[in-house]
Amino acid sequence: KKTVIVTLQNGLGNTEALGELFGINRVLGVMCFVCINRIEAGLIRHTGGGMIAMGEAVPGVTDRLRELVAIFQDANVVCEMAENFAEAQWRKLVWNIPFNGLCITEGGIDTGELLAQTGGKARVRELMFEVTRSAASLGFEIEDEFVEFQIERTYPMKDYRPSSMIDFVNGYPVEVEAIWGEPLRRAKAAGVSTPRLEELDTRIRAMLKHR
Repeated sequence: KKTVIVTLQNGLGNTEALGELFGINRVLGVMCFVCINRIEAGLIRHTGGGMIAMGEAVPGVTDRLRELVAIFQDANVVCEMAENFAEAQWRKLVWNIPFNGLCITEGGIDTGELLAQTGGKARVRELMFEVTRSAASLGFEIEDEFVEFQIERTYPMKDYRPSSMIDFVNGYPVEVEAIWGEPLRRAKAAGVSTPRLEELDTRIRAMLKHR
């Protein structure tokens, strides 16, 4: 009962699910901000980034959070504390929802190909602002400049292949609920209109059904 559960997963709902099983006060969440592609078993291609953000499932900074962050830092892993992990999750979704999703629905393309498409950048931006509006309805204010930064920082990635797109192409399970389904449900519950996210979620599910 004293064991701390640390989960490194994308999207929403994972910490809550673990909390229901083991108690929410035992759960810490971690998000990885890194560009990696799995080449084969035991081999990855690292193209950028490497920072992780760690936070309590219940907002706040605790002694155990400080201790765990220090352990990662001592292992030369760039690790930051997220005082409000829920807000940090929405911030990561600003990138994950459009780029992971559109790279699937556009036929298994990389981020560079998506941004090079006519209207590609505009579609990414529209989805990002739907995410920030959804986050704002839940009390998490994400500045407009953050959206522009997320787009601009993607250009140097060039041929980066988002993990969900790779999973889709290779026939692996895709994190549909965590990355698109749960954010969409929370937006609807808050009364936020997200037509582009809803369309994206529908298309991804249809493509998975007929994959």
